[in-house]
Amino acid sequence: MVSPTMRRARRYTAWSLMSIVALLAGVPATVAVLRVARGEGGWALAVASLACCGLLIALARFWDSAPPRPLQALTVAATLGVWATAQGHDPDGQWAMPLATALALSAMYHRGHRLPVLGAGLVMVVLPPLALGSGVGTTVAAVLITLSVSVTCVLNDWVWRQFVELDDARRLAGELAVANERLRFAADLHDIQGHTLTLIAVKSELARRLLEVDPPGAAAQMGEVEALAREAVTDTRDLVHGYREVSFAAELANAAAVLAAAGVECRYGPVPVLPAPAGSLFGLVVREATTNILRHSTATTASIDVSADGRRLTVRNNGATHGMRPGGTGLTGLDTRLREHGGELRASAGVGIFEVVARLEVGDRTKAHA
Repeated sequence: MVSPTMRRARRYTAWSLMSIVALLAGVPATVAVLRVARGEGGWALAVASLACCGLLIALARFWDSAPPRPLQALTVAATLGVWATAQGHDPDGQWAMPLATALALSAMYHRGHRLPVLGAGLVMVVLPPLALGSGVGTTVAAVLITLSVSVTCVLNDWVWRQFVELDDARRLAGELAVANERLRFAADLHDIQGHTLTLIAVKSELARRLLEVDPPGAAAQMGEVEALAREAVTDTRDLVHGYREVSFAAELANAAAVLAAAGVECRYGPVPVLPAPAGSLFGLVVREATTNILRHSTATTASIDVSADGRRLTVRNNGATHGMRPGGTGLTGLDTRLREHGGELRASAGVGIFEVVARLEVGDRTKAHA
């Protein structure tokens, strides 16, 4: 999913390159057309100039990926032909601009071989005016135009690559945040099952040894093994379904840190004191909403607010996402759990805004289900 920042960066780079093409290739083509309109002849030159301009625009459209080599070769050859032909009509150096644009774009795409491409291009720029006797001044002007345009195109490409690297880093930060959450879950699961399974193994071995010499003692040990196994099953089920107590303050701080690492500005206000069921359930809502923002939206800002009475939690972001899906295990599953405590969860998408609202009765109903 392309972020809004990357869309703006791509638009900026595209328009920058198109502006260069329009200025340096479009102007000479326009001059050639105007000369034909004034009856000064040069139809072949006008057609060639317009074709050259069209090829340059086609080449510029590949600015974020390598264009086909035949297109590059055809574009440079066409601009070279326009340049050589134009020298006989107007040896003032302005016809260096289409060729300079084509060579600059070609050098920009050959990231690993820019200097050889640019060197070969400069030779192509120098040869026509020298062969046609246009003079040293025209040759120097053509070289300077080529160098300046090349530097501009290469800088545009460099800026785009920086945007790509930053966006990759933002995406990686979000993935790392999700991976850290999974590691935390794995550590909790290990804490629950590792200790319990060790005790079960020790007590099972002890019961086996006592089986012949002390059958009642062996039976007692096996009873403890059964109790430990049931406890492990219950704790594992509670962990998987999020029934273990979740600290709302911890989840809130973790959500803000994760979103900030992913490039999403997160705002949250003061949190009132919440009873254990409300704090745990609201913490799960914050966790799920944060995961949805990271995975399914292009948000740049988010806010998390709890009402003063602790009955309402609102998580809002400016990246539109899909609402709750029937039978889902995310927001839909949380809605089911909130309803068990007399509450509800609603998700809605507006114009560029996605909002998750969780309501929960923190009075008698939560106590009844505590």
